[in-house]
Amino acid sequence: MDTTKTLPILKSLRKEEWTELEAFLQSPYFNKDVTVVQLFQILKDMFQQQSGPLKINKEAVAKLLWPNRPYSAKTFTYVLSKLNKLTEHFLALERMQQSAFELQLAAINVFSERNLLKNYRAEKRALQKSLKESGESEFLLFKAQARLAEIEDLHYVRQKRRVHDISIQEAAHLVDCSYYLQRLHQACSMLDRQHILQANYELALSEDWFNHLRQHLAKQPPIIQLYLFIFQMLNDEEQEAHFQELKDGLQEHHSDISPPDLTTIYQFAVNYCARKIRAGREPYVEEALQLYLTAIEAGWFIINDELSPWTYANVVKLFLRQQKFEEAKAFIHQYLPLLPDRFRDNAFHYNLAELYYYTNDYEQAQEHLIQVAYEDLNYYLGARVLLAKIYWQTEAEDALSSLLAAFIMFLQRNKQLSKNLKNTYLNFCKILARILRTPTEKRAALKSTITETSPLTDRDWLLNTLST
Repeated sequence: MDTTKTLPILKSLRKEEWTELEAFLQSPYFNKDVTVVQLFQILKDMFQQQSGPLKINKEAVAKLLWPNRPYSAKTFTYVLSKLNKLTEHFLALERMQQSAFELQLAAINVFSERNLLKNYRAEKRALQKSLKESGESEFLLFKAQARLAEIEDLHYVRQKRRVHDISIQEAAHLVDCSYYLQRLHQACSMLDRQHILQANYELALSEDWFNHLRQHLAKQPPIIQLYLFIFQMLNDEEQEAHFQELKDGLQEHHSDISPPDLTTIYQFAVNYCARKIRAGREPYVEEALQLYLTAIEAGWFIINDELSPWTYANVVKLFLRQQKFEEAKAFIHQYLPLLPDRFRDNAFHYNLAELYYYTNDYEQAQEHLIQVAYEDLNYYLGARVLLAKIYWQTEAEDALSSLLAAFIMFLQRNKQLSKNLKNTYLNFCKILARILRTPTEKRAALKSTITETSPLTDRDWLLNTLST
């Protein structure tokens, strides 16, 4: 039973959803089978009593449901499947109810069909107010506005009034806006991922298509203008003027863009800066830092009251790269409470260790590194590399040799790491071990090995060791 779909979907429920689902199952409108309710209550009790992974004996549960009947796998599976379907239905309805636009649009359409004109006009005004004040992304707003215009056009047809009406024109314009925005976003995402995943996507958008947008750019909503700037920036990354166009557009239009859209736009800009930094364009360190700080302080990078630990670490690294050590320390402490609970301790100790490493306080750095938990592979890998660098800086050759040997063994035996990630760290360990064994006067010969090896972490640092 633990391999069915039912247990995972129940496990995913939040605390309040257990109560809401129970009320849903007890409603005769949705469910008239009391056995389904009884099965749910049995499983609910078992989930609440079990602290670890839940494994259930089907026959034991069936005995609780039908104490005087022999076990029937077919009957039990039927009830279990019905519970699963109803739970899926419940979650889908919950999601629909969270999107007021969907329900309001459906209601407006029904009122039009039934010729309930007062209800139609009142609900339409309410929806128009919701659209104006919602703060939702432009993707959702354009779709909802286009759907409303389509319903208004249907309403015009149903009324059979031969007077001029612009709803069909508005519907066409809004469908165009929704289409342009969706395709631009997809194209930008493809270009962005190509740089990360080394994949090739087919954009399937002609130059004429883009020329049409450029020629009518002033008539397009600000969000479409910004996405066109993003596309140009990503499509021709050597032309840095496109990045400036995006910055200027954000400064001019940021008050017209919803927070969810600003989150995505700033992430595109940050990713672009990161690639420039890796290519050696040092001015983009400050550009990336300011983008991060603006998005964090405005709340655009804080999702569900949480800051990503990777965003947290990236900002710290940018501060350290600019030797802004006090600012880095202040940031570490200021935003620590916003990190997800499961990452908080590791993120705190790892980033403080990096800070102390940059300020040559290797003793403090090591004290924080030993508090990074082994279970979190991302932080553990980074902590091992940082500790190796500390041992090199402090000329602790025996400790470094032991660390590299243990790290190599760990990487070779670990089955959770992808092949690419494993090789990234294995290559670092093997090259550093080779440098350690090579006399100082002969280390320069290893430069080509470092520059040509891929994948490899901390390439620049390894190159610097050749001259120390």
